[in-house]
Amino acid sequence: MNKPCPIPRFGLLTLALLLFIAACGSGTIVVIPTERPSPTADEGTSIALSELLTSAFPSVADVVQEVIPAVVSIVVESVGRDFFLQPIPQTGAGSGVIFDPQGFIVTNNHVVAGADDITVSLPDGRVYEATIVGRDPLTD
Repeated sequence: MNKPCPIPRFGLLTLALLLFIAACGSGTIVVIPTERPSPTADEGTSIALSELLTSAFPSVADVVQEVIPAVVSIVVESVGRDFFLQPIPQTGAGSGVIFDPQGFIVTNNHVVAGADDITVSLPDGRVYEATIVGRDPLTD
């Protein structure tokens, strides 16, 4: 039996970060250190406010660590035609985000548009064949 799909737990902040990571593809992710300098005693009431803000919200590093298992690589294959209408195999790639326990993945429309075969690779090395269940070309 396959392992369950990794599902992030931070809500809308996580979904926004996941969509940003998916849109950036294999770009660089900047991780902000989780250690914070200790406040001095003469900072007064701003200490309480800063402590409230840092304890109420996860750091970007915490969110990235949580969502990385849900970011997937997508490889698509299709057949195009050359000038003489001869078939030419084409390959494309993109990224996506697992957002549902059943394994539904969100990606950009242009990643899968016209694809004949779609392969999804998870960060742990598992590879799956995928099918399109819906598209939204207008908002890509």
